[in-house]
Amino acid sequence: MKEWKKNRKWLVVLLMAGVISILLVELPLDQRPLSPVLYSADGELMAALVAEDEQWRFPRSRKLPDFLKQAIIQYEDAYFYKHPGVNPAALWKAWRANRKAGKIVRGGSTLTMQVARMARNRASRSYTQKMLEILAAFKLELRYSKGELLALWCRLASFGGNVEGIETAAWRFFGRPLNQLSRAEMATLAVLPNAPSLIHPGRNRSALRNKRNILLEKMAENGVINKDELPILTAEPLPRKPFDLPQEALHLLEYLRQRHPGEHLFETSLKSPIQKRTNRIVRRSLDQLEPKGIRSAAAMVIDIETNELLAYCGNTPDGLGRMRYVDLIHAPRSYGSLLKPFLYAFALEKGALLPKEFISDVPMHIRGFEPDNFDEKFRGAVPFDQMLIQSLNVPAVGALHYLGYRSFYDFLQTMEPAHLNRGADHYGLSLILGGGESDLWSLARLYKGLARRYQGFPDPFAELRITSQEKSEPMKVQLGDFAVDHTIRAMANLEKPRDEQGWERLRPSEDVAWKTGTSYGHRDAWTIGFNKRYLVAVWLGNEDAEGRAGLTGISVAAPLFFDIIGDLNSPGLLREFHYNNRIRSCAFTGRRAGLLCDSTIWLYVNQISHKWRNCEAHKIGVVRDNRYYPPNCLRDIQEFDTFFVLPTLEESFYKRIKSDYYVLPPIYLECRQEEDSRTLQFVYPFENASIFLPLESNSKRRSLLAQVAIGGETEQLFWYLDDQFLGTTSDTHEMACKPTPGQHKLTVVHENGQRISTDFRVSWN
Repeated sequence: MKEWKKNRKWLVVLLMAGVISILLVELPLDQRPLSPVLYSADGELMAALVAEDEQWRFPRSRKLPDFLKQAIIQYEDAYFYKHPGVNPAALWKAWRANRKAGKIVRGGSTLTMQVARMARNRASRSYTQKMLEILAAFKLELRYSKGELLALWCRLASFGGNVEGIETAAWRFFGRPLNQLSRAEMATLAVLPNAPSLIHPGRNRSALRNKRNILLEKMAENGVINKDELPILTAEPLPRKPFDLPQEALHLLEYLRQRHPGEHLFETSLKSPIQKRTNRIVRRSLDQLEPKGIRSAAAMVIDIETNELLAYCGNTPDGLGRMRYVDLIHAPRSYGSLLKPFLYAFALEKGALLPKEFISDVPMHIRGFEPDNFDEKFRGAVPFDQMLIQSLNVPAVGALHYLGYRSFYDFLQTMEPAHLNRGADHYGLSLILGGGESDLWSLARLYKGLARRYQGFPDPFAELRITSQEKSEPMKVQLGDFAVDHTIRAMANLEKPRDEQGWERLRPSEDVAWKTGTSYGHRDAWTIGFNKRYLVAVWLGNEDAEGRAGLTGISVAAPLFFDIIGDLNSPGLLREFHYNNRIRSCAFTGRRAGLLCDSTIWLYVNQISHKWRNCEAHKIGVVRDNRYYPPNCLRDIQEFDTFFVLPTLEESFYKRIKSDYYVLPPIYLECRQEEDSRTLQFVYPFENASIFLPLESNSKRRSLLAQVAIGGETEQLFWYLDDQFLGTTSDTHEMACKPTPGQHKLTVVHENGQRISTDFRVSWN
């Protein structure tokens, strides 16, 4: 009895020592650096990066196929579900074999013990290490279920070279995820960790094939495989060489790593078919543009309804297939004309302008800022929506000046555009012409907000959803139905590129609303637009911001845009809105109809605004003997005609592009007590202008070309510079002169005695 008590005491001590030993064994399962990986919404690997220790090691394996589980267990540990982490019979057989051979030839390790060894960084094979593995195996069995242990083995197992983990191996050796592998391919992966350095798929192929086939035969004997299928499975070829891991969305992976430091697994909203097709379309476009010196492109696709990112092409490989690592989707660039739709919507929302109201398109000089249209032409006056449809710079600047650039800047800030944050006075009126910078990501979100607001989805301008874990704060952007409705309709009326071959299938044209942009110096070409379901945003240029002739939004970016969105056809963009109020507007000027407007139309609006201007572009009277007589001059006339007459400066340009515009003759001399609004106006030089006259190639000074506008028919003008007579004009009303440095006064006198003057300063250096 005493002996039993003494032995029991020692048994308790040994048991406690064993428990303490098990608890003290270190299991550094989560200390290895992991490979950042990115998956699409449909579970396909889109990009991966090597871990910090240069190993391909995915964060975790996805759900293991049942056949793969059985293959691993039958090859590595047939009694896996029956032992507590250690198989005494296997250890006894291994000890006998090693003793007989005089060296270690057999390990006897269970899957759990292998996990313990791999977790301890594959320690050397010795009896001391084997004892530590046994203790660690017991600890693992206490902590994890059998299914979790099998998943750990699949994550930690080495598959040769720098490949760790069975999911990594599936992509590296077969180029597909685990659930798309054949049974023979799964069997190949099951036998690889047994001796990865010896039976790498690229060499020793006969040894690998023998091991795989032995496993398949064993599984057939155990009823896992139908024996009739065995010849087909064993005849299946082995992989020849490792595949490159997918890099379809490498730049998005890098962006998410910066946005979520410390995380490695990113399951995103990308759709793999859309991502791959977008990459191919962008690459094909660049193949055609690279000979012209345009080397880089970026593109995005967004699902408008779900607010999800579907494709992200941050840059493209070069002609030799080498990846360019600069992510151009988040690179700040001059946005050109891309803010014009928001200016148009802002003006309508504030009730300051009507959708087709005439605005000036004439040379303007506002505190030293002199904008030009892209085609360097002036149209006199254009409907407000043509500012957007034709992307006219001068009317856009005029509208921004009328609305106030500070108010427009404050409106933009409610949408939180990236990089556009230096204050309204920093940008001034250049704000609307690309005087600031933003990036494709932020601009695409702004356009996506327009699209979602138009379709009636909540929180339209919120950040895009990339992963299910991300959340965004709502943005309080005030845009009503009227403003958004007319903005989208104007964007749907833009002219498609004439040389683009694929957009015809998008007809009618209202199926796509879009806008182009070109930065100063032809450094950046943009197009952003959407159909009913998808938004596409593209940028083209060079990483170093090198400008190229022909690098414009309409000629370069628009064709790429239509190639991508044409692949995502979703017809029926436009919808009907119903408004409770209506006003009469002038059919000519688009303004609220005035008393003399003889042609009007009903315009339906959401609410009446006191800011709308009445039309004053009409006169009544009679034309006789090529002279205009207002009503107070011909009291015997009972009926008068109505004439559409623009102000002098606008008329001088408008009549050049409108051949049917009727030029009202000069007012009858005796009727001039009624002031004729069509007076002389200087087009150039502006009042108090500072003008630099450079040298020409022949070392002579370039002339200053002065110009005036005059209403009515052509009449004779007399020109004077500092009271010195220069000459007369009777048609174009332009006069060249060569003033010396200093202050000057230019005077023009009409044959009827009307006189105008302007002061300006000239410098030569």
